[in-house]
Amino acid sequence: VRLLNGLLNLARRFGDFPTGYTMDLDVARFDGQARGLAHHTLADALYRSYDLNWTAAAALMARTFATTPDGQDFVAKGIVAPRLTHTLDLAGAALATAEVAKHVANSSLEVRMRSLATNAMNAFNRTTCLLKNSSDFQFYEGTYVNYGFRPLPDMASRIGLCNSSEHFVSLMDSFFGYNREPAVQIPILPWQSDHPPDFVRDLDRRGADSHTFEGLCNEPDMETPYVYAYAGRADRVQEVVRAVKTYSYAPGRGGLAGNDDSGGEAAWYVWSSVGIFPVAGQPVYIIGSPSFSSVSIHLGSSVLRILREGSGAYIQEGRLNHESLGGRAWLWVHEAHAGGELVLTMGASPSDSWGAVPPPSFRPSHESSRFWV
Repeated sequence: VRLLNGLLNLARRFGDFPTGYTMDLDVARFDGQARGLAHHTLADALYRSYDLNWTAAAALMARTFATTPDGQDFVAKGIVAPRLTHTLDLAGAALATAEVAKHVANSSLEVRMRSLATNAMNAFNRTTCLLKNSSDFQFYEGTYVNYGFRPLPDMASRIGLCNSSEHFVSLMDSFFGYNREPAVQIPILPWQSDHPPDFVRDLDRRGADSHTFEGLCNEPDMETPYVYAYAGRADRVQEVVRAVKTYSYAPGRGGLAGNDDSGGEAAWYVWSSVGIFPVAGQPVYIIGSPSFSSVSIHLGSSVLRILREGSGAYIQEGRLNHESLGGRAWLWVHEAHAGGELVLTMGASPSDSWGAVPPPSFRPSHESSRFWV
């Protein structure tokens, strides 16, 4: 709660939420990387019933869209340039603001923010079904493909840009290297040099040019393996998550897949090993591929125990407190935080029914508080 109140106090003092804060006066230091991150954090706190001044939070969250250059462009033009991905950031922030506005009965702000959340679609090329890619746009530590498969407020509309979920899945399959030749890894060099050998530079360039998954070596595609769930492919979620845990991490020094930054790499591994993964800014956990036969998560006064039964790599069925999940490979946050037992039955082959019900898409017509309060 102190950290959350700290975010609110920073917004009061400096006029907006910083993307990152290093305890100095340069609050815009990281604004080129992302926007609206605090909004996602505050919404996550709301879904988990943290006690804050939510009326004040809603007003501060809305200010981003009125007073910052990116926020103003997002509202007036429906898109942010040159940092195109800030369009996606602010779409998520708009949904987060709408949820907080709903909580404090600010219906006019809620309606406006839900409508703004649809601006995410403006960032995509409707012919390629990928993010727009031209000299007008820049991508921080990633490419138009890396960022193109992020979870968005309305994933049903995102997948609809591809005309079919099958086409969307085929693009993701290509991104993750299905039906491709095995990747050639850059070797660990026994020396340090500002001028690596030509073959290393060539491998690095070819890797970037391929527009494929970065193996979790940075943030832009950390959530992407779980996006398969929105296309009804829980089997792909499990395959990719297992592969990342196996090949991108190792015990000992250097065992992280890349730069841990503020703990993102480590947190990804913990959540993915536990078997549920939070969708930032949304009241949803996606069920992935648990590493343990039994694990308990202490959530305030309740405990959620996740049990893996049977053998095999693929989940066949899920039951929460003895009730079947009915094919949905995800949980509402309030379900998880109520505690109890989540039992996942495993098998050797993918199940046609597991994951057939995709996670929710949030559209302007949704009265989403019915989902999670």
